[in-house]
Amino acid sequence: MIPPLHNVDLKTLRVFCQIVESGGFTAAQVQLNASQPVMSNQIRQLEQRLQVRLCERGRKGFSLTEEGRVVYQAALDLFASIENFRTIVSRDTSELKGELRISIVDNTAANPDTKICEAISRLRDKAPHIDLSLSIGSATDVETSVIDASRDLGIGFFHHRVPSLNYYKLFNEKHLLYCAAGHPAARLARAELFNALADFEFVDASYTDGVIETECVNWRLVSTSTNIEAVAVLILSGCYIGYLPVHYARQWVSTGELQPLLPDTFMRSYDNHLVTSATRSRRLVASVFIEELVSALRLPSID
Repeated sequence: MIPPLHNVDLKTLRVFCQIVESGGFTAAQVQLNASQPVMSNQIRQLEQRLQVRLCERGRKGFSLTEEGRVVYQAALDLFASIENFRTIVSRDTSELKGELRISIVDNTAANPDTKICEAISRLRDKAPHIDLSLSIGSATDVETSVIDASRDLGIGFFHHRVPSLNYYKLFNEKHLLYCAAGHPAARLARAELFNALADFEFVDASYTDGVIETECVNWRLVSTSTNIEAVAVLILSGCYIGYLPVHYARQWVSTGELQPLLPDTFMRSYDNHLVTSATRSRRLVASVFIEELVSALRLPSID
């Protein structure tokens, strides 16, 4: 007889579902932000709890057993029922309640075009007693948190597309090339500057995969970071040049600490998206927040 399920079992079941949807442990590593040994141990423990073998793994690749297919479908039904319960309870009360869990890429909220702050304010006017949880992370962190259901939705720039997520465009963000006031590039005339750019040490955000190859300079890339603040610190040191969001760099441009380099030539443009799960029902409080966000951005409604 299978013992009663606990929260840890539900979390492990979500890991199992993501591995199945990814087609195996290797592909699921990025989406779950977990190593293969950790995931293998979780599945082994789940098999012991359920007293069945869920999948075959090894040199022949990943495949579900017959019992694994049954458990996978049952898990999907279970999670759908949990979300449906939350939605029904919320809708049947006169007051919107519950927890809203949002994850955003670092420095996204600092962009006035996001309207996140306005959407939160509007939501609190409608539902003053909701519990709001906000986390900051890299693009991969944000996607992973929505996949494993630790967050209801995420907002940011995402270079890749994960099949188990829905992506909705919200706004566009401009990045310019900058150097510190004390950097040699700051003293060069325009004609000299273009030819000298490839000689300067260049830092970049790691989430801009593929962008650098499309530009007309053979950059001398020496460092990357998932965090835009780390890129800013390196540029402000006066030793490097690199791209920063225009809204983020404005605080140092206004004091003369940073200056843009050839802004009419070197400008990157990134679409920022809302991400939600493509495999789970959306909770009512999350739907209401999304309604307020797209309204503040003056965008069409999102289903």
